[in-house]
Amino acid sequence: MATNSIESLDPALIRPGRIDRKIEFPLPDVKTKRRIFSIHTSRMSLAEDVDLEEFIMSKDELSGADIKAVCTESGLLALRERRMRVTQTDFRKAKEKALYKKKANIPEGLYFKKTKATAATAEKTFQYQDELPPLPLPSLEQTIDAYIKSCEPMLSASELEHTKGVCHDFLHGVGPQLQAILEERAGSEKNWIEEWWETFGYMKPRYPSAININWYGVVPGNWGPREMSQSEAAAIFTVALLQYRKEFLA
Repeated sequence: MATNSIESLDPALIRPGRIDRKIEFPLPDVKTKRRIFSIHTSRMSLAEDVDLEEFIMSKDELSGADIKAVCTESGLLALRERRMRVTQTDFRKAKEKALYKKKANIPEGLYFKKTKATAATAEKTFQYQDELPPLPLPSLEQTIDAYIKSCEPMLSASELEHTKGVCHDFLHGVGPQLQAILEERAGSEKNWIEEWWETFGYMKPRYPSAININWYGVVPGNWGPREMSQSEAAAIFTVALLQYRKEFLA
């Protein structure tokens, strides 16, 4: 059993006969902190203003895990802003965040009590969204190759050749102009497709989206942007799925 808060353990757990040998790992000293920082920053691109001695000599109770968290978070801060080097400011913000999390998650007694503070720091579905790198934009050639490969299982030989011809014309026609628009957008947006996808894929179209947004789905001829009852929509939806299944298994 390991703990970094032995005073919070029930004495019955650590009385003689249950845990007879106790080994204490104290917080790292200056020399050890310097070595830990060196290990975790060895592959990082640091700006000229970075002075790790500021954190090594500080009186904050940083454990080895805390130092690793500081280095990782500082790198993520630079990545979010699309910078190639980590600055001293990144390290300071990362240290502040690491210490805040450390203090906010101290258990009260043996059992963890849910308080307003801990509820605020509880994990949420998208809480790490900002830490993800920007959505990469494939080249026009990569997009076309992926599209053709995705069509191969669904098309006959003649249909596939026709599709390849259309893709060739697109690649040597308007395609590069449209790709340039995407590249410009990707340079200013972390997720270049998110807003378009939500707007034009889900929110703006007034037709039922379950089939149409699944680009491999089959859109029946009587399915369109018109008012219909729930039972009628469910029936058309079922027919479309069965048509798709039939063509997929053919």
